[in-house]
Amino acid sequence: MPILWLTTCNGRTYSLEEFVVSPVPPADVHPELKQSVPCLNIAQSQATDFMAKEVAGLNLVPLKTNDNCLIGSISQLFLKGDTIIVVDGQKAKRIMLFSKQGKFLRQIGSEGSGPGEYATITTARISPEGIEINDWHTNRFIKYDYEGNVLTAVTFSQTNPHNLYHVGGNQFLAAYSPYHEQWPFALQWLENDSVVASAFPFKLKRNETAASIFALDRDKIGFHIPYSDTIFSIADRRIIPEYTLGLMNCPEVEEFIAKSVAMTAAEKSEFLWTNRHSPPSYVEVFAMDNYLIINHQQQGSVYLSVVDRHTLQCRNYLRGTMTTTPLAIYLPPDLRSASGTTLVGFIDENYPMHLPEKSRELIEKDLSAADRQLLKDYDYGNNNPIVWLMELKQEPGKE
Repeated sequence: MPILWLTTCNGRTYSLEEFVVSPVPPADVHPELKQSVPCLNIAQSQATDFMAKEVAGLNLVPLKTNDNCLIGSISQLFLKGDTIIVVDGQKAKRIMLFSKQGKFLRQIGSEGSGPGEYATITTARISPEGIEINDWHTNRFIKYDYEGNVLTAVTFSQTNPHNLYHVGGNQFLAAYSPYHEQWPFALQWLENDSVVASAFPFKLKRNETAASIFALDRDKIGFHIPYSDTIFSIADRRIIPEYTLGLMNCPEVEEFIAKSVAMTAAEKSEFLWTNRHSPPSYVEVFAMDNYLIINHQQQGSVYLSVVDRHTLQCRNYLRGTMTTTPLAIYLPPDLRSASGTTLVGFIDENYPMHLPEKSRELIEKDLSAADRQLLKDYDYGNNNPIVWLMELKQEPGKE
């Protein structure tokens, strides 16, 4: 098997062979080596001034309700130009487009069993050409343009990935959750229903921390493997280590693996929560024009890092912590995507129901008086969620 050597920010060199086993079936994938992999030096800072230092403006957009655009819950949320794309994959099972003023524009696709229809929306993503969805229930991949026309529709019978990227023609990159031991790999390249290659299988059993896959550039897919502390890029069938995060060093990872491999799921969850040297519970990467936004949780705290993609300088902030009473949240709780220079998220009925007044005060202290009043008066039970669009500064890190 190909062995990929990485150097972490603490200077220790190790091999991904420590984390993976031989691909099944054999892979036509050759990791491209680099002389060095830059470390982003992400730190778990206690700084809470993200809004003052990084944000040029925050626009709250109440989504206007009518019978054609009722939203049960937001599972994914995107911004494409001046259009807000809301994916409700759980309740309404709809993809809805709104203007930046919150006006409903149109629905994309529909639930059903016919051509171009879906049973569920497991995952969705946007591309320049349109909106792609993966229906895990029926093993369907469907790509719509922004008017709702079906561009591509494929049903898979031999594979059931939790995430699919359409990479052109009949070619797909499939990412698998490592929850199930019968899937001894993380990535597969598919041509329609045929497996072309497999790569990066998981050695660990009951690896509850799923790998994340995301758009890194226009022509590159990003991939982060739990416990490796590394962001990879995928172009064609080349897997290239781009950055280490600096969230942990190798002895800490090795200690965690050695102790947790024989644990039950409940014991491992407790270990993740209480062990000072445990890996992050999750890592999300949002690629923007000039920044990488890296959102991660370790134990009871959630952190946000802003990485300049040109200089690789990193600024780190505390988003919230569950280790205090009352709960302390410093930014709107749901961050879902990024576009250009804008972070995208939402506030729904859970905001007044689940967050204590102290957390709401921390979130709202940097808002305008009008926006604070909007959040105070909003009828969360009878209205759709409020989308927030957070525009980052062109010269970040300055008050």
